[in-house]
Formats: sequence, C-alpha cells, structure tokens
Amino acid sequence: MNDIIERLAELSDLMMNDQPYNDSDFTDIDEAICEIRRLREERETYFNAHDALLAQTIELRSQRDEARREVCDLKTFNFENTISAYRYADLRKWDCYKENTNG
Repeated sequence: MNDIIERLAELSDLMMNDQPYNDSDFTDIDEAICEIRRLREERETYFNAHDALLAQTIELRSQRDEARREVCDLKTFNFENTISAYRYADLRKWDCYKENTNG
C-alpha cells in the first residue's frame, strides 16, 4: 500500500480490532501530519493568490467603467446632446453607470 490514507485506515483497523501492529506503523502518522501541514500551506497560498486576483479584478473593472463613462460623455458631446451618456451606454450594453458592476 502506497497511499497514506489507505495505510492510516489499515492502521486504524488494526488498532480498533486489537490486532498486533508495529511501532514503525506510526511513521505513517508522522507522514500524514507532514502532508496535512504541506497541504494547509499550499491552500493558504492559493487563498492569498485568489484574494489578490479578486482585488485586482475589482480595480480593473472600476477603471474600465470609468473609461467607458468618459467615452459616453465624449459621444454625448459629439451627438450635440441629442443622446444622453446613459442612453449611449445602454446602446453599447455597458453597465458602467451602475454600482458594483460584474460584467
């Protein structure tokens, strides 16, 4: 058996059924502890990367929406105010005038 989970399950069965086991079997527990620690650290790294990307995404959307609003304002000026900036954004299917846009 190579998988740590299978080895620990086998050790647990031996212990629960009062069957003989070797002290060397407990090295599997040490290995499992190390693996759990490694996975927790890896998980934390992924969570931190996710949080950083989420913050960057929010910032980039904010910048995108600001740029879209500027385009709408300029187009409104070019249309000699015959169309509002909000209407132009709606025609482009932009939601840059809504709070907390996701698209």
